[in-house]
Amino acid sequence: MDDSSGPLWALIFFVLFIIINGVLYGFGSAVQKVSQSEIEKRAKEDGDKKSVWLLKAMNHPVPIVNTILTTATLLSILTGYIGIRGITPYVYGGCSQIVRLAGIEIPAQATMVVSVVLVVIFALMLLVSLGVVSAKKIFVSNPDRWVYRTAGIVRFFVKLFSPLTFVILKISNGVVRLFGVDPHHHEDKVTEEEIISMVDDAHEKGVIEENEAEMIQNIMEFSETEAQDIMTHRKNIHGLEENTTLREALEFMLDNSNSRYPVYREDIDNIVGILHLKDAMRRMADPDYGEMAIKSIPDLIREASYIPETRNINDLFKAMQAKKIHMTIVVDEYGQTAGLVTMEDILEEIVGNILDEYDEEEQFIHVQTDDSLIMEGFTPLEQVDEVLGSDFDEADEFDTLNGYLTSLLGHVPNMEEDKEIKTKGYLFTILAVENNTIQKVRVDKLPEEEKGEETCQDIQNSQT
Repeated sequence: MDDSSGPLWALIFFVLFIIINGVLYGFGSAVQKVSQSEIEKRAKEDGDKKSVWLLKAMNHPVPIVNTILTTATLLSILTGYIGIRGITPYVYGGCSQIVRLAGIEIPAQATMVVSVVLVVIFALMLLVSLGVVSAKKIFVSNPDRWVYRTAGIVRFFVKLFSPLTFVILKISNGVVRLFGVDPHHHEDKVTEEEIISMVDDAHEKGVIEENEAEMIQNIMEFSETEAQDIMTHRKNIHGLEENTTLREALEFMLDNSNSRYPVYREDIDNIVGILHLKDAMRRMADPDYGEMAIKSIPDLIREASYIPETRNINDLFKAMQAKKIHMTIVVDEYGQTAGLVTMEDILEEIVGNILDEYDEEEQFIHVQTDDSLIMEGFTPLEQVDEVLGSDFDEADEFDTLNGYLTSLLGHVPNMEEDKEIKTKGYLFTILAVENNTIQKVRVDKLPEEEKGEETCQDIQNSQT
């Protein structure tokens, strides 16, 4: 080979290396995007040989990965070698001429080193940009087409380099064992945080809808949720005293939107059973039962089930399904009624609020004409956070606006005093208190000069 053909052959080999590198890297990316079920179908039904090999490669990807890594390393070395042997002399000549024209005195060895570095950097940049990045994008744009077109080439290189990759694998396994690691133990753990992060990314890119993203996140959090997190609090329980007549009980049940009601003796801490609307209506058909106390009607009140506040709702859901229970009573560590949980409450943790034709969507926040907000005391703190755009770090500690504001005050507010709280850049004015609970709050945005202030007027008054 004469000197004039050196650059030409170097260029030919270089283009060939880029193509080989691109095929291997592109195939590795595209094979992850193709439908495995479709390949299985073509392999089993059509007996397609490429599909059979692709299916084997997808189930055992190690040989392909090793081939890609081995080939990429060899091609990088060969690219540098060919560039140095075939192109560097011409680059050196050009650099030397530039140095002479510029009148700069630089040793020939330094000029040669610069020439070699320039050639290697340029060659590797082309190899990576064309043979890796561009190839991946091209293959992924139509993975099915490119995977089948290049399967034969990849299979050839897998066989060609199998002895070399076998030796490399044995050496690497030996090194890994020196550090006490089992090379055959593959533990691909995907954490919950990684899954949620992937879901968020997919939502931001428009791959999945917002409600789908929320549902997936709810499922991830499902196993960590306890009964006390979703229960209807004892203050909000609609129950029936056991001495209530069937007629009165039925009127009460029809006035409300539930189908099941706890029945208690004297107070809500002594729940004796559950009354179903369907059972009450059946008994009401008998005129003898209308004025009879519900506790005296045989087989009317069903047995209640009880669970602790800390019961995991994932386990609870399975238990309620198995026993066909739709309502269970939550008790605290002292045996007192803390609240109740229904099957609907558990399902709402995944799919969101469920409303039927008799339910009215509860509005916790009302916008006023002057742009202020009137919030109910039982407004979920997460909802307050969303509306105000503030970061309530206490959202995990308190469930409602009432709990949060009461904590800031340090005691249950008294309406005889003016209650104003400045926090999170807003002025919270307590408008109504009932049964030791904040019922209504007015929220106004503070001027910029007051946003840094955090005060509770009643605390200041009590200290003076």
